[in-house]
Amino acid sequence: MKAWEAEYGNHRIRIENHLGGEILIVDGRIIDRTNGYDERGKLVGMLPEGKLIVANIGQWFTIGCNLFVDGEEVQLSKV
Repeated sequence: MKAWEAEYGNHRIRIENHLGGEILIVDGRIIDRTNGYDERGKLVGMLPEGKLIVANIGQWFTIGCNLFVDGEEVQLSKV
């Protein structure tokens, strides 16, 4: 498993990559998930105040993740 986290405002956003898929978690609640293996996963959700969250997970030789909130890239930390 690989995981990344970010703080945005007073929210904690976590993205997890497992063999069985990816999970988007906001403030401890699962917002979106994928099932199965894909070279590029996309998770989408909303913050309670209506801001759009998009996480792109790329898998080729290594696994990486980009996070955007309302179109603004948010820095992630590996966990």
